[in-house]
Amino acid sequence: MSIDSRRVATLGWLLAALLQAGCSSLTAPERSAEQARVDLPVRWQAESASVVEEQPFFDSLDDLFRHPRLAELLHEAQRANPDLNQLALRLKASGLLLKPVDARRYPALDLAWNKTRSYRDYSHSQAYEFGLNLAWELDLWGKLADQGAAARTEDAALAQDYAAARNALSVVILRTWVEAWSLQASLRNQQQQLEALEQIERIVLDSYRGGGVPLEDLSAVRLEQQSARADLMASTEALARNRRSLHLLLGRMPKATQLVDEAPLPEILMPPRQLPARVLARRPDIQAAFHRLQALDAQTRASYKALLPSINLSGNLGRSAASGAMSTLFGGAGDGVWSLVGGITQPLFNAGSLRAQAQAAAADAEGGWWAYRKVLLTAVQEVENALAQEQSLSQQLQRLHAAQTQAQRLQQLYEDRYRSGLVDILDLIDARLKLLQTNARLIQAKAARLDNRVLLAQALGFAVEKHDERI
Repeated sequence: MSIDSRRVATLGWLLAALLQAGCSSLTAPERSAEQARVDLPVRWQAESASVVEEQPFFDSLDDLFRHPRLAELLHEAQRANPDLNQLALRLKASGLLLKPVDARRYPALDLAWNKTRSYRDYSHSQAYEFGLNLAWELDLWGKLADQGAAARTEDAALAQDYAAARNALSVVILRTWVEAWSLQASLRNQQQQLEALEQIERIVLDSYRGGGVPLEDLSAVRLEQQSARADLMASTEALARNRRSLHLLLGRMPKATQLVDEAPLPEILMPPRQLPARVLARRPDIQAAFHRLQALDAQTRASYKALLPSINLSGNLGRSAASGAMSTLFGGAGDGVWSLVGGITQPLFNAGSLRAQAQAAAADAEGGWWAYRKVLLTAVQEVENALAQEQSLSQQLQRLHAAQTQAQRLQQLYEDRYRSGLVDILDLIDARLKLLQTNARLIQAKAARLDNRVLLAQALGFAVEKHDERI
């Protein structure tokens, strides 16, 4: 066997040993996304007649309500909300940063010009070089492809984050609208309470002047009036804060002016029930967690492949001139030069740095699996809670309506008895307050039901319609 043959054989055995050493490290643990979904329920546990009844066509959050002015405000918020615009620009930047990652898989070609000036033996000399430099890492094991896949799936996760933020913004605006109606209705109820107390004051004053009731009864009524006025002022300020919040969500300067009619009861439909599997496909937070799990898995594979040998090619093509003016570089005095170098690099000793990075990436991927699992469990919990809450609030409203009827009868009964002298003023005030308290609870229950339907639509994965293509 010749010397050259022995050298080739030795190099082959060395390369095989390096490959075996590197491949033995590729033991990245993985958990599949399917394992996280293995116990996903086929149907929801919470059932109610109000949930399963037929509903009109419902495909987005825009179908949840029937209010043209509110729809305009939602679309305005999609364009002008500062937080949403920041996230949109982050997503745009993320998409642009994919190009440098994908570019690593392709050769890099640079144009170079060098001038060298030296001094030796009392004489000066200068040289010029001009040409193209080539550098390329061959993606033999798919490491660069995995890094690109990790970057692309992370970008896809950010796109889902943006979709979730758009939906969340619409949900917050809808809930703010419901809260505004609740505060407005509470204001009317408190104004009615104050008017009723003023009416009771006139009755008591007439009886006091006739000597029928003591002065303490009149003082008790006026005490309740002052308390009612304080509650009215607090509700007025709460409504102003609500309106300022809505202005801020729209990207406007916060003001206490009214933007949408708050007087009528908002019409918010009951979202149609979706199967759990469809919820997984619709919810952007679940899709974002899934993409991040894929990104972490790809990054783990790339980290372990960094332990394998890398093959690099480099070369240059150009002209050089050892002396004279720079014009000689492109004249007959210049020399054409080229070179091509190939090399194999195998990490041997780096104090365990690469292996630790690979193991850390595997741990991050394991954490990503648990994060995906948590998002799934949270999604199921949110839907179950909202479905059960819909049933509970429906029953509460039935009983509160019955209680309101009884409170109205009780108030009328006590007014008649007070005029006849059968009860004192405190009994009459108590009867009136019970009616107003029942009305307040009824308002709260109606608002809670509307608010819950908004949350249920979000939990089921219904999204706001896209009216603005900026990214």
